[in-house]
Amino acid sequence: MKKNYSVAFIFLSFVFIACSTNYDTKKDIYRAPSSIKMFSFRAPASSEELGDRVDDVYKFISDKNSFRADSCSGHIDGITDFLMLRGSEKFIPKTEEEKKVFEKEGLGLVKKIMAIRLKLKERHQEFYEDKSLNEAPDCTSSVRKAMRYARFMEEFIVEWLYGRKVYTDGVIKLDHAKTNLQYFARPGFEDFTFKSGDVLVVRAASFVSATIARIGDEDGQLSHGALVYVDESGLNGPKGKVYVMEALITDGVLITPIEEWQKSGHARSLVFRYKDEVVAKKAAQSMFDFIKKSNKKINYDFRMDMSSYNELFCTEVIKFGYDKATNGKLILPTFKTQVDTFQENSEFLTEMGIAGDFLFAPSDMELEPDFNLILEWRDPGTSAKVRIQDGILSKMLKLMEDDGYKLSFEDAGLMVNLKGVIANAMRHFGIKMPSNMTEGFLKHFILLELVTKKIEAHMFPVEDRQYLQTGFSMNYSDILEELESYRKDDCKNYEKFKAAMGSENSADVKVDFHTMFNSGSGCI
Repeated sequence: MKKNYSVAFIFLSFVFIACSTNYDTKKDIYRAPSSIKMFSFRAPASSEELGDRVDDVYKFISDKNSFRADSCSGHIDGITDFLMLRGSEKFIPKTEEEKKVFEKEGLGLVKKIMAIRLKLKERHQEFYEDKSLNEAPDCTSSVRKAMRYARFMEEFIVEWLYGRKVYTDGVIKLDHAKTNLQYFARPGFEDFTFKSGDVLVVRAASFVSATIARIGDEDGQLSHGALVYVDESGLNGPKGKVYVMEALITDGVLITPIEEWQKSGHARSLVFRYKDEVVAKKAAQSMFDFIKKSNKKINYDFRMDMSSYNELFCTEVIKFGYDKATNGKLILPTFKTQVDTFQENSEFLTEMGIAGDFLFAPSDMELEPDFNLILEWRDPGTSAKVRIQDGILSKMLKLMEDDGYKLSFEDAGLMVNLKGVIANAMRHFGIKMPSNMTEGFLKHFILLELVTKKIEAHMFPVEDRQYLQTGFSMNYSDILEELESYRKDDCKNYEKFKAAMGSENSADVKVDFHTMFNSGSGCI
């Protein structure tokens, strides 16, 4: 799909306004918290002013008198919903002159927005260390949200620059990459090399990844975590060879050379490094030895149960290493992803077999104290697809939580003995199905893919048409609005289909996904 940076302006304005005002929905006006020192804000009139606005945001969140734990939720949350309803066209540079300016300054602006994310993480860590978070529990979810929208902005800008082939600096080309990957290196790490104990967190462009990234009470943008081991001894291969230790659904826990691991391709990849290199090495060595010395395959933990290490899910590999390296003093994550709200309002997680009200989601690493983000790279050729997938999964999970939607096996006509059928098919293609994968997980896994594929088949052409007509892509609000309109239309068709069942007219009614995903109680 073609790319553009239009929604970057919306979310840039979000970060700035959210960090400087509260929004009173009753009076439809902006108001400053009475106890907080504020500064005036004027939305950028053109792309040329964006850099100044970003600088102002950075200065504000850096000011310890203005941006505090007890006020951060009000600053960040106050304007989010309102701003997402605004049209993106008002923020788009209209003239060729503005576009030329942005071509020159775009990557610099991306780096400035990244600096805001780093500063937000730094301030959040200060709040954690001085214990002011104890009195402001909502601050953590608010900072997560601000960081998420900041990354959305960056990716919109990068997509536009990528489409216009404006890569003047800040680009690396990995051997496996089909395209250049835009990247950011923390100052001092420009000549980056992996070290033992580094944590890799990525987002792949798939429905499974979107599900993992969005399954918590607070949405995330990352879907898989792994731990790096550098063989400095040379006892397991060439000296200095880099390996990735991870847990995969199909294979369980395994060790993969970094070159092979990178061939998978990811929409975005982040590298985090622990403050103590000695501890980090011990963490990697502990996990490496555990895998090597295991007498049997270490299965993937489908329950995502953090209470034991009999089986491991992806981030539990990271947790295990640092737990053992510190004799239990560092138990990750510090800020767990909550799923209790979703658990209370939907049977989906229970039916999938996932245990507990908290998870160690890959995105939790972004706020982990004493781990620094030192490198981030992403593929601008896939980030728009990921954004739509995120919207689809967020919408589906919201429908499950609020409107009683469920994955419907009866209407979908799926076979009862699904596990056996799929197992035979996987064996035919040389794919091993984990022995500990439950039938419930497998059914939901397959049906979820069928539904998302149907919705993607509708959304991707809509995105292409909008770009051709307007010159810019859908923003996140556009995506959600289109999904709701599409849902209503498909639900009405589903009602017509059910009414016509058994008659010769039923074949004339087209239903995309409601036969597999519906509320069971009519259209809302």
